[in-house]
Amino acid sequence: MDKQALNQSWDQFRQKYGVYLRLLEVIPEDRFHGHPVAGMRSPAELVAHTSGGLVRDITQGIAKGAITADETLEGAVAAGFKSKAAAIDYAKQCWSLADAAVATIGNPELSAMVTTPWNMTFPGSFGFDILNDEFLHHRGQLSVYARVCGVEPPFIWGFGDNAPEFDLQSVLRRGSIPLVSRADDPEATLLTYVQLDLREEIRAEARVRNLPGFVR
Repeated sequence: MDKQALNQSWDQFRQKYGVYLRLLEVIPEDRFHGHPVAGMRSPAELVAHTSGGLVRDITQGIAKGAITADETLEGAVAAGFKSKAAAIDYAKQCWSLADAAVATIGNPELSAMVTTPWNMTFPGSFGFDILNDEFLHHRGQLSVYARVCGVEPPFIWGFGDNAPEFDLQSVLRRGSIPLVSRADDPEATLLTYVQLDLREEIRAEARVRNLPGFVR
């Protein structure tokens, strides 16, 4: 996997994550800390593990060359969710951190060996394979939980029903800047953002031109 392949893969993962967030929405509030299937993690614990221990920690670990996920802390994280909304907010925050980490990953990070707490070392690119497999596994568990709770999980390919920041077509049109994608009027906000960015870029360039080191 190179950087171009990662970008394509991550755009696909973005859409899968959007379905995951909608899946969390349909699980009843009063079942979030229960165990719909005996012997398996609760939905709250799955959020702590999937969004935090996998999506956030693996991407950040690949970016810095060392994954430091600690599953022993996930129970306390899950217990701290006082509502389903709090758990979903956590999942969204973890996505933002993961998305930022992936933006910094290039070919050197993808080919570099990454240390892990799992007594194994692997190339950064392989870490994304593990992430995708584990994510789909746990999203599948949540789909089963939804059915056990008597609700219909969202269609796994229903990307068009995702929030704008998790819909590829929307991302391609407007980008994935949270300020833009979450705005009431994304197009107007994007235009304002671009105009402001251009003004600041022009001002910065003008200042640089006045520095002796840049005029030689």
